[in-house]
Amino acid sequence: MEVIKLREKRYFYITEEDFEVAESNGIKASTLKNRVYRYGWDIDRAITQHVEKHDPSCQGWNDWKDKSVVGKSTYLSRVRKGWTKEEAALKPAMSFSEASKMKRKYSEEDYRIARENGISQGVVRYRVSRMGWSIEKAITTPVMNKSESAKLAMFKRWQKNG
Repeated sequence: MEVIKLREKRYFYITEEDFEVAESNGIKASTLKNRVYRYGWDIDRAITQHVEKHDPSCQGWNDWKDKSVVGKSTYLSRVRKGWTKEEAALKPAMSFSEASKMKRKYSEEDYRIARENGISQGVVRYRVSRMGWSIEKAITTPVMNKSESAKLAMFKRWQKNG
C-alpha cells in the first residue's frame, strides 16, 4: 500500500516563485498579500484561486454617481435587489426612525393602550415573545401585584391537589 503525503500548507512566507505563479493566474501581488496576510489564506490557495469579478451593475454607478442621493453601497444593494438603476440612485434613503417604524411589531397605538392600562413596553414584549400571548391580551391584561400573584398561585396549587 502506497502512503500519500499531503503537502504542508504554507501561511507566512510568500516566495518570488509564488508571486510569479499568482501573476500567471491573473492575481495581482497586492491581492496575493491581502489573501495571505490579511485574510489568512494558505499560499497555495491564494496563488491559484480565481479572482471574482465585480458585479456588472457597478458600471451603472458611474452613470448615476453625480446625480445620486444615496451612497454607492446603497445604490448597489438596491440594484442587486431588482430596483431600476434610476430608482436606486434617486430615491432617498429612509431615516433610521422611518426604517425602525417599518420593522416594528407593536404600533404606537398598542403602546399607548398598554400605558393607559399601567403596562410597560418591556412587559408587553415579554408577554408576547416569551409567554406567547396575543398583542391584544398583552396590552390589556393588568399587571398583578405580589399579593394577587401569590393568591393566584395558591389557588392553582389548591386546584391541582384538591
